[in-house]
Amino acid sequence: MNIQPIIWTAALLAALAPLPVVLQDEPRNAELAASGQNAAAVARTEQAGAGASRAGAGGATGLAERARPAGQHGADERGERERAAAGPERNAQSALHSEESAEPDGSQLTAQEAEKALAEPAATVVNALREKNMQALKPLVHPDRGVRFSPYAFVDVKSDLVFKPSKLDKLMDSSKEYVWGAYDGSGEPIKMTFSQYLNGFVYGRDYAHPEQMAYNTFVHTGSTTNNLRAAYPTAAFVEYNFSRGADGNELGWSSLRLVFEPKGGKWYLVGIINDQWTT
Repeated sequence: MNIQPIIWTAALLAALAPLPVVLQDEPRNAELAASGQNAAAVARTEQAGAGASRAGAGGATGLAERARPAGQHGADERGERERAAAGPERNAQSALHSEESAEPDGSQLTAQEAEKALAEPAATVVNALREKNMQALKPLVHPDRGVRFSPYAFVDVKSDLVFKPSKLDKLMDSSKEYVWGAYDGSGEPIKMTFSQYLNGFVYGRDYAHPEQMAYNTFVHTGSTTNNLRAAYPTAAFVEYNFSRGADGNELGWSSLRLVFEPKGGKWYLVGIINDQWTT
């Protein structure tokens, strides 16, 4: 029997058998290959986008850095080092400064602005002084600084007497004598009780019905140095004035100045100044 044709046939079948498998896998392999190519393309796109974003951010940062004033970089670094070295104490001081700076500067108020702010508290103070009512005066006195009494236009911040609100209650009935300053001319000490001083150097005229009055403006000044602005640099004030004495004498002019400073949105009395003719 000639088996040669059978061998050839078997060999041919063996050679042709994988062909259907290959043909079936080719679409799947092509699909996978395409998917891999797409994924690679997406990855390359995302990487390129991220690189561009980083480049853009770096460019913007560079522009911002170049736009800053010369020397600012060093100043910023020094500022950071100083703030770190200062610690809690500086932070507390900064907070206190911020709180104080939030209050209005009374010296910068116009006459109209000062009138709007001070008309009511000033009227209450004048009425309390006229009636010698320290209970009515007490709530208007600055709770921390108290009120300073100056017998003449020059405010002596070192020696003029200052009373806190809590001390005002019993002053009118007290027989204690205080030295309030020195008399103009003689230089003798002004030694009086509070009640005597109030009658002689605070409310010697009816300032509730003055001849003239002004807000944050001086009406009348004499030969004594008027340092109100220096003594109370952030204050606003009201001046009540009589251009003559009760007898009509021009040398009898006098003024009462009430000085106010702000705290917590309210204006408090910090100074009561008498001004009059002096030698």
